[in-house]
Amino acid sequence: MLCREMIATLLLAGLMGCATLDPKTAAATEYVNDVQPLMLENSLLAERLLKLASQVYNEDVPQAGLSPAWNDEIVPLAEHIHIQADAVDVPDEWKDLHDNLVVIWSDRASAYRSMGEAIVLADRKRWKEARELEGQVVKREETWFQTVSTQLSQYDLTLEQYP
Repeated sequence: MLCREMIATLLLAGLMGCATLDPKTAAATEYVNDVQPLMLENSLLAERLLKLASQVYNEDVPQAGLSPAWNDEIVPLAEHIHIQADAVDVPDEWKDLHDNLVVIWSDRASAYRSMGEAIVLADRKRWKEARELEGQVVKREETWFQTVSTQLSQYDLTLEQYP
């Protein structure tokens, strides 16, 4: 009887140990859970940008022009996403990587703000400079997602960029 109890205790302890994640996997899982809601908002921003781009392409720009849609919708949403990302309390193991995302999204908000100002001022030079910054931001964001995807794959986790 004592032998059965010992085996049951060992089996239970082993099962409990399997249910516990190692610290690195737990930190990666926590990071994904903390950041995935931001990806929903990032997806909304991408959707709104595509809608505005299709209106321009189809020559169906609202009568008020691009400025209200850009400055009242796109810019505030980009700034909000940056602020939300900056407010996330991430595990220490993911802090440097996340801080890089915060800087990228700050630069994106800046580029969008500058683009909006260029629209209002009809300033081609300012528009070109803002578009160049935005292009650099897109490349940095793509690299960031590739890096985080590679790191998360070690833990069989993913972060959906556009859920």
